Parts: sequence; C-alpha cells; structure tokens
Amino acid sequence: MLDTIFIKIPSLDDDELVPTIQNAIYSAKHPSRLHFGISLMYSEDKHRERLLNALATIKEEFKYTLVTIELKKELLGVGKQRKVVNDMYDGQDWVLQIDSHTWFAPHWDEKLINIHPKDPMTILTAYAGQYQYVNNQRVPVGNGKLRYPTIEKNLRTYIKYTDNWIDEPINDDRREYIDIDKFCANFAFGTSEWGKNPCLVEEAIFFAEEPLQTVYLKKAGFKLLFPNIKGPIICHLYDKHIKDKGRRKPFTEYLTRQEAKHLMDGKDEILYRKHIKKLSRQGER
Repeated sequence: MLDTIFIKIPSLDDDELVPTIQNAIYSAKHPSRLHFGISLMYSEDKHRERLLNALATIKEEFKYTLVTIELKKELLGVGKQRKVVNDMYDGQDWVLQIDSHTWFAPHWDEKLINIHPKDPMTILTAYAGQYQYVNNQRVPVGNGKLRYPTIEKNLRTYIKYTDNWIDEPINDDRREYIDIDKFCANFAFGTSEWGKNPCLVEEAIFFAEEPLQTVYLKKAGFKLLFPNIKGPIICHLYDKHIKDKGRRKPFTEYLTRQEAKHLMDGKDEILYRKHIKKLSRQGER
C-alpha cells in the first residue's frame, strides 16, 4: 500500500492556486496517494468558483479537504490559515507544507519520500527554488535548487525584532543533509509526527511565523535538515506580479497602510517578544 502525503495549502485570492494543485497531481508518480488540505480565503466569488470547477474536472484520483472563507480583515495572517489546514490532517504518513504558488518536479512525491532519512522527528525544510512564466509555461529559474538560509548580521531591513536572513543555493555536493537553523514555511516535509504536532503559532501575522515555529519545533524535539538536492524538486513564485496570468496578492493589499503597519510592525512584534520571553522563563526553571 502506498504511503500517503498530506499537502497543506492556505491561499488568499491566489491565481496560482489552481495551477499549483494541478501541477502537484499531474507531476506526481502516484496521485492517488495525495490528500490536499486547502483553505481558500476569497474576496470575490470567482476565486471560489474557479477552484471548485478545477477540482471537479481533474481526472486523476486524489483526495482533498476544502474550507472556503469569505475575506474578513480580522482573519488575515498566515498563522490563522495554517491552523485551518493543519486541523484537516487525518493521519496521513507524510506531511508537506507549501504555499499556494508552487511548482513540482516530475515524480516529486516519490523523490521526497526517498530522500527523507525516515527518522520520525526529522523535518526537511528549505526555501524553495524559484519558478517563473516563460511562454505561458511555469518553469524553474536557473537550476531551481533549494535555498539555504543564513543569518546576515549586516543586512539592513525594517524588521528590527528578529534576525535578518539571506538564502542562497548550497554549492557543496558532498553532504546529503545539512543542519538548518530556520524552519522555512514555503517548503517543509515531515512524517506523521509533525502532522500531529505542527508547533505553529496561530496568532502569527507574517514575520513572527518562521522564527517562532523554529523554536517550538526544536523544543518539541524535532530536527530540521536541509536536503542537499542537486536539481529542482519544489519551486516557489517569488514575484508578486504574474505576467499574463493575473497576480497573487499579499494580504497587506487588503489593508490600509496604517492597518498593515499595526499588524506587521506592531502586533506581530508584540507576539514575537511575548513568546520569546515566555520561552526564556521556561528555560530558567
């Protein structure tokens, strides 16, 4: 019997959601092993209708659980939508976390299972390679390799309350796995142990998500590894504008500048500092 894979996809008015699901299914070696957990927040009915029509017309055998939510400002934030899809987990053997704008290599399902070290407490994670549209086709940029994050102390950004990171491909073919210090939200692959204990912070708005989930995963005993794969396996659309294919919007575009600043620079920072302080106190006991 085939191992099953639960694929977590939160989405907000993303024109790439349908091609992402279709690509995952048609590129899989065994589509019948796939179970999608999809949360679609939509501002217009056309986004919901497009998704439902696409799911109904895919000819391959697969499973999905779907929640559609009409957009409300108080529901915005990555943590809330990731919680919705995590709650759909139903005992599948493997768990894959991606964003709703993702490209998949042929037989990606078999490749991910084969490269995992099979330790139930290990999560493979990295920043996905990049894809773009060329002649109306989704194609990896360059070699499409996964990208390894490192802290860049001299990098100046407006995020003042967490470490600043850069991510680059690894040019070292000698090591199959490399320890990684950051959970990367746009690509992570683990076992059912992670499915049962995702260690996410539901209140996270955006920037606090990855550093806090990193801390809680490590506290729970999970090991984070970078899979040092030569070629592309999972790629991400980093460009906000999608030439000739509509666009994907960050949730800040549904807010005024003041509302966005309150969430991203205010509420998210307060949440981050609260959790770090709580964890520090627990470590002193």
